[in-house]
Amino acid sequence: MIRLEQEIWKDIKGYEGLYQVSNLGRVKSLERQVWNRFQMINKPEKILKPRKNSKGYISYILYKNGVGKSYRAHRLTLTTFVKNVQNKPMVNHKDGQKDNNHLSNLEYNTNSENIIHALEHGLYKDRKRRYKFNKQDPKKCLDKYREIALKKARDINSKVVYQYDMSGNLIKEWENTREAERFYGKRIHIERGKALGYIWKRKDDVNE
Repeated sequence: MIRLEQEIWKDIKGYEGLYQVSNLGRVKSLERQVWNRFQMINKPEKILKPRKNSKGYISYILYKNGVGKSYRAHRLTLTTFVKNVQNKPMVNHKDGQKDNNHLSNLEYNTNSENIIHALEHGLYKDRKRRYKFNKQDPKKCLDKYREIALKKARDINSKVVYQYDMSGNLIKEWENTREAERFYGKRIHIERGKALGYIWKRKDDVNE
C-alpha cells in the first residue's frame, strides 16, 4: 500500500492548471481565481469527492469553461502517468477491484486480454452465462465465448426482415438483415425499430 507521503501528482491533459491526478488514483482541483458573477474570488485547492457508479467504477466530474465532463479514475490515472505505446484500447484493474485505482494496479489491455483476465478472476460469476477458465488453454475458453456470441448474432441476422415507410406501409421484404445492409451499405440495428428513414421489423415480431 502506497502511503500519502509517497503520493505523486500530475496535471491532467486538457485540464492543465485546473486539475491533477495522483498515482493513488485521487483527483484534486488546483488553487485558482474564479468569477462568481460579482467579483474574482480565490478558490482553494481541494481533493475531489469520488463518485461510484452502478458498476462499481470510480469517476470524477471535471469542469472547464463552465462545462462538466465525467471521467473514470482508472483511465485518468493510467493515461496521465503511463504512455500507451501499444495503443491498447482498455484499462484493466489487475486485482479485479474496480475501486482500487492505484497506478501499480492498472494496465493497458486489448479486448481479448480483458476477457481472459475477467474469466481468470471470476468476474463473470454474476452473469447469466458462466465459463470455466482453462489455465492450460485460455484461448480455448475465449474461442468458446466468441463462438456462442457469433452463433446468436447469426441466428438473429438470418431472419426475414420487413421494411416500412414512416407511415407504416410495407415497402419490401428482405431475406435477412445482411441483405438489406449490403444494399444500403450501412449497418441497420433492427432492435432500434427505425434506421435510414424507415421502420424495420423482423418477421417473427410482426403480428399476422
